[in-house]
Amino acid sequence: MIYIFCATKSEAQAIVEYKKLKKEKISPYTLFRSSDITLVITGIGMEKARNAALFCKERCNLREKDTVLNIGIAAAPACVPVGTLCEVKTLFRDEKRLDLDTATNRGYTLRTVDSAQNTPHEHLVDMEGFAIAEVFGKNLKIYKVVSDHFEPTEVTKEKAKKLIASVLAQIEEI
Repeated sequence: MIYIFCATKSEAQAIVEYKKLKKEKISPYTLFRSSDITLVITGIGMEKARNAALFCKERCNLREKDTVLNIGIAAAPACVPVGTLCEVKTLFRDEKRLDLDTATNRGYTLRTVDSAQNTPHEHLVDMEGFAIAEVFGKNLKIYKVVSDHFEPTEVTKEKAKKLIASVLAQIEEI
């Protein structure tokens, strides 16, 4: 089974359409499912992401062989073009650090913060990744698509959906 966590409906929508997933409401979360995929919309932020991940871990009977993914958008330094698919290797939250196993043992660094950032950082920045990684550990795979260069007002729901749609085939190959 593959479990996918997305923060927003717009991030999830491209995956739902691509994989033809069916909507299911399991209070308080919206899930989309097929016979081999469960997608959970977590909501934005650390607390919502952590709660959704814990809920799914407890209620969905995850097994060791299951695949767990966090797919979403992230701000990035100007040297990483918008639309770039980034596999995350290292995560930071304040002074805490987590390292993930990646397909190539290389990858990007992701800093998880509390709010959208308009001041440039040296790494990718999101608002959920670290929380999901704390719940699922090293076996989690995180894929972020660069949405902007610390210009959060430039990111629309439609842009988020298009960016995710543009990399789904790449993610399947990994």
